[in-house]
Amino acid sequence: MFLADYHNHTHLSPDGFAHADYISMAKAAADAGLSELCITEHCECNGFYMSIDNNIGFTYDRETCRAELLEAREALGDRIALPFGVEIGQATQVPEKAELVLDGEDYDFIIGSLHNIRGEVDFSLIKYPSAEVCRDMLARYVRELYELAETGTYDVIGHVDYPLRYMRRKFDVDLCPHEEELRALFTLLRERGKGIEINTKVLRGGSPIYTQQDYILRLFREQGGEILTLGSDAHKPEDVGAGLRESAELALSQGLDRIATFRRHEPTLHSLR
Repeated sequence: MFLADYHNHTHLSPDGFAHADYISMAKAAADAGLSELCITEHCECNGFYMSIDNNIGFTYDRETCRAELLEAREALGDRIALPFGVEIGQATQVPEKAELVLDGEDYDFIIGSLHNIRGEVDFSLIKYPSAEVCRDMLARYVRELYELAETGTYDVIGHVDYPLRYMRRKFDVDLCPHEEELRALFTLLRERGKGIEINTKVLRGGSPIYTQQDYILRLFREQGGEILTLGSDAHKPEDVGAGLRESAELALSQGLDRIATFRRHEPTLHSLR
């Protein structure tokens, strides 16, 4: 089975670990038998929230990321392919920051993510006092995802299920009331030659959170979606590649039998069978 991990972070992301540099992450991926590793440092256009009352601002340093990537390519040689990636968060909220990144013409791959909606902190930091609050935020989230998809400043939309990671720890809420909007989103992605990812972070830990990934994949496939990446969302070498095989099996169960890799934003599809 061809496996590539297309969502990772190192010490150069604000929530990274000191021992997670590009070389150690690449070695872990090669040792795990992966064909490719795409490190996608956080570029949060509206700043990175370390806590609910501490936004440390815009921290992304493209040139330092690229320098570490080149060192890793030299150190690993042909053991593993290492395309140049980035995860741009909230591109529609502060578009001028997104443009600073997009001016770099040598990216291979960009994840477009929405970690918070306008006027709110990161979904991971919200206390969620009621299911009704969750439902209201999910409605706003889906609308803003569509707005993000209209920009074209990405190759795949990251973790469509992101808010459910945190909401479902307290309340039985889901994306089903927004099926029509999600189908419109996935149709737009198909028409623009874009895709989504399966993010495996929810599979790690002692109590995995069910976040409707199968539902999302089914709708994506029914709307003609084909471009799919797998990402462990690893922030340290120990987690590189975690959950990729399980996610590949999930994709297959929903009728999606290929995953994408990227060079200069052009996808190549690889069979999972």
